[in-house]
Amino acid sequence: MNKLLTTALLIFLISGFFPVVSIAQEAGHYTCYRASSPIVTDGILNEPDWARAEWSHDFVDITGDPKLKPGLQTRIKLLWDDENIYIAAELKEPHVWAKVQKKDDVVFQDNDFEIFLDPDGNGTNYYEIEVNALGTIWDLMLTRSYKNGGKPLSDWDLKGLKTGIHIRGSFNDASKPDTSWTVEMALPIAGLMEGKKAGSKPAEGVQWKVNFSRVEWQIDVDNSSCIKKPDPLTGKPLPEQNWVWSPMGEVNMHIPSRWGRLEFSSEAVNAEALKFKNEKQRQVFQVWFWMGAHADWTSKEWDSVLNGFQSAGVHGILTQADPSTLRKLIPIAQKHGIVVEKWFVAMMNNDKDLIKSHPEWFVISREGKSCISDPAYVGYYRFLCPSNPEVIKYIKKRLDEYLDIAGLEGIHLDYIRYPDVILPKALQPVYGIVQDREYPAYDYCYCKVCRDNFQLLTGRDPVSMGHPENDTAWRNFRYRQLNSFIQELSVYCHQEKKSLSAAVFPGPSLSKQLVRQEWDQWPLDAFMPMLYRNFYFGNLDWIRAETAEGVKALHAGNFLYSGLYVPSLTPRELRTAINKSLEGGANGICLFNYEAMSVDHWKALEECLGSSRK
Repeated sequence: MNKLLTTALLIFLISGFFPVVSIAQEAGHYTCYRASSPIVTDGILNEPDWARAEWSHDFVDITGDPKLKPGLQTRIKLLWDDENIYIAAELKEPHVWAKVQKKDDVVFQDNDFEIFLDPDGNGTNYYEIEVNALGTIWDLMLTRSYKNGGKPLSDWDLKGLKTGIHIRGSFNDASKPDTSWTVEMALPIAGLMEGKKAGSKPAEGVQWKVNFSRVEWQIDVDNSSCIKKPDPLTGKPLPEQNWVWSPMGEVNMHIPSRWGRLEFSSEAVNAEALKFKNEKQRQVFQVWFWMGAHADWTSKEWDSVLNGFQSAGVHGILTQADPSTLRKLIPIAQKHGIVVEKWFVAMMNNDKDLIKSHPEWFVISREGKSCISDPAYVGYYRFLCPSNPEVIKYIKKRLDEYLDIAGLEGIHLDYIRYPDVILPKALQPVYGIVQDREYPAYDYCYCKVCRDNFQLLTGRDPVSMGHPENDTAWRNFRYRQLNSFIQELSVYCHQEKKSLSAAVFPGPSLSKQLVRQEWDQWPLDAFMPMLYRNFYFGNLDWIRAETAEGVKALHAGNFLYSGLYVPSLTPRELRTAINKSLEGGANGICLFNYEAMSVDHWKALEECLGSSRK
């Protein structure tokens, strides 16, 4: 799974999509696929479906502090069928021990594995299940979190719960080295759904709030016995270590709102072939990649990478390469049949000389503050105003560097928008803000050019309106300013025989709401909506729905390639995301990004594309 600090930095440095956020705030996500054959809960995990199910990322410290990296690996994988949710956990351990034997005793006095489940996602009547290496269970229900007055109900039992423990090594014998212990559990869905909403029952796209934890005590070895290490000052055992799947930000598991998400997929865990709607879709299907500049790559390195693209079935790349690098790589790309477009950041601009010489070109918030001195969210969020005629001249001049490059297919626009007036839902808590409406600090643009032009059209100054955020004419005016800007760029690029595409927000209904992109009105050759579900708490089917909306909104002859965010997709999820894109009617996919692709991602992609060519 991705670590959001790393990927957010990657986004800024390579695409500049969203503000940087902290790793401690990222919640986990796991897609649970259906088992295709029976699972025996013996702890051994030798069924074929377990081999196909993907391991989670390794557990982290409960606080999320990367400096407190756990000393032992813990990971999980899950499956489901009509009767059960199957959970497997592997806990590396040099000395496997346990003492608690009575059901519903305090199991975490031993090293243990713990499961937290909130099917309704409302923080009430949620479940906790603990198990030690003896297989002793403590299952309980909590009416709500402890800090909110919740009570643990230990007399609650998950009827039909099955548990298997497998120990690699000895048990309760510290004189012999051990390797690990494995937990395998079958949780009856019927028992988990008692008193829950019908819509929470596992099905395609349903998501539960969940977390998983491991309690690990520091021990001393006394002959063959494991004894909890005492605090030298008090003589009492040192505090336990808490390692979790989804970081909590503090030492407290009982904050369900901070748990991760378990998403159920109706697909079988064994890989499925691509599902084209018809033969026409199969014929036009293309795969694109966003990728960095790589100005330091030699021709030999470019040849190797582009040859790999060709072998995998990739159609084209959107690269941040400078003119010199483009002239070097394009002939190599042509040799391998790879199309090249220049990835061009349009409206966001942090050029110090430009800021100094033309501060009036930059957007102004409803508070009357320039994004130069008071950028929204983060320090690099400085945007040019599309209403200013000098800005379009400036952008065209920058484009001239690329439009005369022989063999360059076209220009791919990014940041062709206003700053986010509303952030995607998953990012708002990171900044401690609630954006249930358009607030002045994030509402752009109120520069003199925008105000004068709007007043000329309507006789009204938006600054003088009581609530300009609710004024339809003012909102539509800003849509049209960006539309006109794109129209000019389209004519400019097309007259140079270059295609024009753009990275856009999902929708277009959502893109209009968040960044004022009315992109279904743009005269572009192709659209790459950035369907990054983790920023919207979206499930995999959300990709299908957003793709379908975009395809329906576009005019005939336009192409849409679903933008998929590789850092938040496991290789198995990538297969599903591609199929969801096809189901929504996409002409193909565009992957963010080449640099995030693992060996397993490439394997999954090549298998998908190989099946599509059969």
